[in-house]
Amino acid sequence: MADESKDYSGSPEPQGEVKTFTQEDVNNIVAEVKAKKQRQIDEAVEKALKDASERQRIESLQGEERLKAEYEAKLNSVEAERAKREEELRIATRELAISKAEAQLASLNLPTEFAVNLLGEDDKQTAKNIQTFNSKVNEFITAKVNESLARGGPQIGAAQTVPNAMAEIDKAMAGRLF
Repeated sequence: MADESKDYSGSPEPQGEVKTFTQEDVNNIVAEVKAKKQRQIDEAVEKALKDASERQRIESLQGEERLKAEYEAKLNSVEAERAKREEELRIATRELAISKAEAQLASLNLPTEFAVNLLGEDDKQTAKNIQTFNSKVNEFITAKVNESLARGGPQIGAAQTVPNAMAEIDKAMAGRLF
């Protein structure tokens, strides 16, 4: 079972931004990492016990029953491995789709944080979603510029409202699926 939780591997932030953490943040991170490791250990122990029990059961069988049980055990093992690989492939495919969407957004000078929200069923649908998003963002910006021009241009202190533009875009786009 793959865990898509946060990565605390210690790799630096790509923006060069310095992040600070409170003691509570550090405690939460440590608790999350400990819990994840404990789950992994518990799962490994459970699997080992189950495998040992199954081996004992198979060893107690004779002839054709033993062959059948060995075959079923091997088949179950192969199916479990296949399921694990399929899950890994699903996660890798999603990460690739997100990376592609982020690249498309970056090429349009749009925030890459929206990549996950704009994913479609395939690359073509994702590209269409990004184009629709780009159009809506441009319409929003044009409307805000026209609104400002209608009031006679930028007012003193207008620069303070610029960081709120993305929040307004988020609010305007909330609940819309492309």
